[in-house]
Amino acid sequence: MELSLAVPLRALNNRVGPTLFIMFDKMSVLEYVLAMKHILQFKIYKGDGQYVGEGVDLPIVTQGRTVDEVVARLNEALQLHLEGENLAELGLAPHPSALVNFELETAYA
Repeated sequence: MELSLAVPLRALNNRVGPTLFIMFDKMSVLEYVLAMKHILQFKIYKGDGQYVGEGVDLPIVTQGRTVDEVVARLNEALQLHLEGENLAELGLAPHPSALVNFELETAYA
């Protein structure tokens, strides 16, 4: 027997506003919350003369002269990208973390 469970969206993301309902077929609330993305990944690599920061999970790209500048710009771009968005509709946890990987150039002897 399959059950559908309706859960108020506000209960999942603790946002204030109208209560919406999501129907879960074959998925418990816990499975839904665990399926949400909790970590957003970015990579930084050396481009032509500048460092490039690129989102792995989101369409965000920026560049800067230093790694610190790229990190600051990625943070700003992420905030602007998610501003006013319903994170649950994007499959994101209420407070996702950002993980930045730095790609090193391979040195050959």
